[in-house]
Amino acid sequence: MSAKLWRGSICCAVLAWATSGQGYEIIRDGSEAAAVKFGPGSITMQIKLGTTPLLSDGSNYSTSVQEAMQQWNAWLGASQFSGVIAAAGDGGDRNGINEMFFSSTTYGQSFGANTLAVAISYRASTLESDGSYRRTQADVIFNIARTWDSYRGATRSATDLRRVALHELGHVLGLDHPDESGQAGSPIMNSFISSVDSLQQDDIDGAQYLYGAPAPVVRPANDDFVDAQLVTLVNHSAQVTGRSTSATKEVGEPNHAPNEIGGPSVWWKIVAPSNGSLTVATAGTKFDTMLGAYTGTAVNALTQLAANDDIVTPAEDPSPTRPRTSAVTIPVNAYLTYYFAVDGWDRESGSIILSFAHSPSGQPVAQTITFGALSDRPFNSTAIPLSATASSTLPVSYSIVSGPATIAGTNLTLTGTGTVVVRAAQVGDANYHAAPAVDRSFVVTPNFDSWNLDHFNAPERANASISGPTVDPDGDGLSNLVEYALGLNPRVANAGAAGSTARTETEWTFTYTRPAERGDVLYAVEASTDLTTWSTAGVTHTRTATGATETWRASVPVSASGNLFFRLRVTR
Repeated sequence: MSAKLWRGSICCAVLAWATSGQGYEIIRDGSEAAAVKFGPGSITMQIKLGTTPLLSDGSNYSTSVQEAMQQWNAWLGASQFSGVIAAAGDGGDRNGINEMFFSSTTYGQSFGANTLAVAISYRASTLESDGSYRRTQADVIFNIARTWDSYRGATRSATDLRRVALHELGHVLGLDHPDESGQAGSPIMNSFISSVDSLQQDDIDGAQYLYGAPAPVVRPANDDFVDAQLVTLVNHSAQVTGRSTSATKEVGEPNHAPNEIGGPSVWWKIVAPSNGSLTVATAGTKFDTMLGAYTGTAVNALTQLAANDDIVTPAEDPSPTRPRTSAVTIPVNAYLTYYFAVDGWDRESGSIILSFAHSPSGQPVAQTITFGALSDRPFNSTAIPLSATASSTLPVSYSIVSGPATIAGTNLTLTGTGTVVVRAAQVGDANYHAAPAVDRSFVVTPNFDSWNLDHFNAPERANASISGPTVDPDGDGLSNLVEYALGLNPRVANAGAAGSTARTETEWTFTYTRPAERGDVLYAVEASTDLTTWSTAGVTHTRTATGATETWRASVPVSASGNLFFRLRVTR
C-alpha cells in the first residue's frame, strides 16, 4: 500500500465536486461551485529551487520542474506554463508572483507529518463570463526536510521531484484529488504517491476540461529520415535554418550523442561535391543540441560517422542557462550522400541554425574558433576586451547578436543591462574555409552607473555636479545615490518618499520600500534623540515584504525620551 505523502492546499473554500463517470476532480469555490483556473495565455512560474546538484536523470532541481511543466503543456490548449529559472530562495505570500521553492514551512505553518509539497493559491472575487473564477497567484512549496532526486519508475528512498511537481502543478491548474472523492483509477493527481510517474488520461481529461485541448500538432517537414532536407553548398559552405518543435524520434533511430536518448530530432542531407572533409555545427541555436552524422539508406540501418553533444563542455562553460551547441567534422567522398540529425538534450527543442563548411582534398581546409565563456558582470562603461582565436591563426571578428552593447574592433562597450550575446567569426581566406561561428552570452546586472545612464544624458553624466552620487538635482532633499537606492526618479521631486514613521505604546517605527536588485549599495537605519548623535545600536532593521519592490521596517523600543529621529544611510 502506498503511503499518503502529498497534499494540495488551496487558500479559499473548496468544495469537492463529484460527477458520475469522470475520473478527475476540479477545485471549485464553495459558495458558487464555480471552477477556479488561470485565464488564457502564459502561466509564468518563477522556479527558485536552484540548479544544483545533478540528479539521477541528468536534470537539476529547476530543469526537473521545467520538464514537468512541459509534460502538462503538451496537453493544454488555452494556457501554457512558462517556467523561468530565478535565483534560489524563498517566495512571497500574496505578492502576485507565481513561485516554486524549497522551505521548511508553508509561510510560517508547519508541513504535515507526511507532506512533500503544498500548492497555495488565490483567486479574484468576481466571476468571469464563462462562470469561473480567475486564479491570481499560485505558489508551490517543496518540503526542504525531504531528500529529493529526479528519476522514473518505482519510488525510491529519495523523493522524485518531477513526479511531485507534476502533481502540484495540477493543483495550480485547478485539479483536486479524485481518490478523496471516491473516484477510481491511478492518476498522478491522486493523494497517494506511487510508481505512476507521468500524466494519466484522467489527469489530461481534467486539464482539458478547464483549458481545452491544444491545436493539432504540425510536425516539421524533415522530422523523418526519409524526408531529410537537401542542403546545397555554395562556394563550399551553406547555412540553413529549421525547427524541431513537435518533432519525434522514429522507431530504430539511433541516439545522436552518447548516453542521451533525446527525442525531437530533424534531418538534413548533403551530397559531397568532392573528396575532403565536412564540418557541420549548430552554432547560434538557442537550445542544448546534439548532432549526429551518418551514411545509410534507412533510419534503422545507419552507420554513425560522428556524434557530439557539446562543442563547449560544461567544464569549460558551467553556466546552465547558456545553450550548448554541437559540431562534427567528418571525411567525405565525392558524390556520396551524408545525413545529419539535430536533436535536443533532455528533449529540448526550438529553432535551429545549421552551418556546413566543406574542405576539398588539396583545397582550403576547415578551421575552428576557440572563444571562452564571458562572465556575468554589473554594468560598467569601461570597454571589455574580447579574446578568441582561430585554429588557422587568422584574425577573429566580433559582432553583437543581441543585447545592450556595441563592438569596436576587439572591444565591447555596454549600453545597458540585460543579456548580451556576442558572436566570434572568421571568414577564411585562400587557405581556410569560413569557421563555424561561436556565440557567447553573459548577463549585465543593474547598478548605480546603469541607473545614471537611464536618467542623464551624456553631457550630464560627464558633469559630476549634476549626476554625481551626492548631488540633488531635483531639490527634494534626496541625493542621486538615495534616489537610486529607493528606486526613485532624480528628475521628479519626491519629498516624503523616503519612508514613513509611526509610534505605538511600545515602539517607534520607520518603514520604507526599495528595489530588490540594488546589490551595490548598503542600507542602514540610524536613530537619534537629539539630531546630533546617530547610531544603529538598538535599531531592529528587517524586511517585511518581498518581491520586485521590498518593504523594510526599522523599530526602536519606546524609552523615556520624548523624541526619536530616524535616518536612512545609503553607502556604496
